[in-house]
Formats: sequence, C-alpha cells, structure tokens
Amino acid sequence: MRFCCLGPQRTASSWLQEVLVCHPGICLPNGVKETMFFDDRYSKGLDWYNRHFQHCDKGKICGEIAPTYFHSSLARERLWRLSPDLKIIIMVRNPMERTFSLYRHHHSKGRIRSSFANALRTHPELVETGKYSVHARCWEERFDESQFLYLRQREIQSQPQNVLDQVCDFVGVSRLKMPAIASEKVNSAEAPRNIYAARLLSASATVLRSMALHKLVNFGRSLGLKKVYAGGKPVDRPTAEEMRKLAELFEPDILWLEERLGCSLDSWRNKYLVKEQESDSAQSAYL
Repeated sequence: MRFCCLGPQRTASSWLQEVLVCHPGICLPNGVKETMFFDDRYSKGLDWYNRHFQHCDKGKICGEIAPTYFHSSLARERLWRLSPDLKIIIMVRNPMERTFSLYRHHHSKGRIRSSFANALRTHPELVETGKYSVHARCWEERFDESQFLYLRQREIQSQPQNVLDQVCDFVGVSRLKMPAIASEKVNSAEAPRNIYAARLLSASATVLRSMALHKLVNFGRSLGLKKVYAGGKPVDRPTAEEMRKLAELFEPDILWLEERLGCSLDSWRNKYLVKEQESDSAQSAYL
C-alpha cells in the first residue's frame, strides 16, 4: 500500500474515496471503503487484506481510505512496520462540528439514542477520536513529517479541484479532472425512523464486511434497505453553550493545527466564543 487517508471520521473522507476511485492510476479496496484491517481485523491475516486488492492492475498505486485508523495506536504501529514509507493524508475539519456530525452518524445507525449533551458524557469517543494534538502528533512521531498531507474540509467545499490536484501530486499520479461526484453530498446522516431496524442493519453490515462479503452489503444498499428505517425527525442542533464548551475543550487541538499548518483558525473559535465574549462585555458596560 502506497498511501492511506487516516480521517478522522466525518471529515469528508467519503468524498475523497468517491473522487479517487475514478482515477485510472489508483486502486482502492474492492467493494468497500474501509477494510478496518489494521485496527479491528488484523487477526484475519495479510492474505485476507491483500484479497481486497486482487483486482488491481500492475502499476497502479494502491491506497485505502481508513478514518478509524486515526485514533488507533495499533493501526499506527502495524502500518509503520509494514510500510514505513507510507504517504499519509489527514483531513482537517472544525473539531466541534465534526463531533456533532459523528454523533448524528451514530444516531442514524441506532448506536446512540440519547441527546447530544448526554452522548458527550456517555460516549467520550465522540470527542477523543477527533483530538489532532493527540493522534496526529503520535502519527508524526512515528512517521517522517514529509510523509503527511493535511487537507482542510473548507477547501474541499470551495476549491475541490485544487484539493484533488494536491492529492494527486502527493500520491504520485497524474492530475485528474474533477469527477461529477464532487458536487454531490456524500454520506450524509439523518435520524432513524426505527432505531431497532437501524441498529440491526448496521450490525449486520459490519459482520458481512468482516467476512469480506462487501457485495452483499452493496446489494442491500442498491435495494434501498436504508429506507426501511430512515426518515425520522431531524436531530436537534446543539445549544450554543454545548458548542462553547466543546470549543474550549478543543483549544489545544486548534492551537496544534495552527502551528502545524501555519495558519489562523480563529474562525473556528469565533463561531462559538465571540457571542459569549460580547455578552460579557455588554454586561460589564451595563454594570
């Protein structure tokens, strides 16, 4: 494997998958986006993993889009031992928004039933898996800094062709004209109408993928099985106070990214902190 996009989850990695699968010089795992081999399915052996690339023609550059590897120390060590020259792509998104997006994703699968506020208490992984100052730092301590490419989700939305050019140059393939998929919304989440059906289908898909039966999962999608449980009421947006607390919690990660990327991320902070500061200033003036 020449390259890997580590995620984290809910940072437009599905968009990257849909774009790169159109490149004639790149080969991704057959029938599935995430093999989850280096974190959860390593015991199946390299032969099991390599079967995902049996369809690849000689000369193509193999890679994987694997968001769950980002926060996995096991994946990090295993990939370093197997491919120390691996080229690594890390997606960068406002961590507060990513946390809520991940909550919505798990809610849509029936894995989380509580409110966002309660989920933050009972499912700490919603926050922990998005800590750049912890996980990205660990990856860079294991691999060389030159092996990393950071992509900002905002630039994917505003300059998708430029982002794709960066990826092609980094991976070492010819540049590709942006496919039509780039203008579509990929992998969006909504609340389930039937949480038990959502949970059952999600768990079943996970088991089938662990058995490399990806064609059955894709066939179920083509039949529209998601419609069986989807279509519930929209998930309530988090309150301003919830997001403000998240912004404070993620401040070390924002600082780390600012230093690593050499740019200001004040827009992330200001979106959730300015109103609070303005309110304090107004109150002080009144007093």
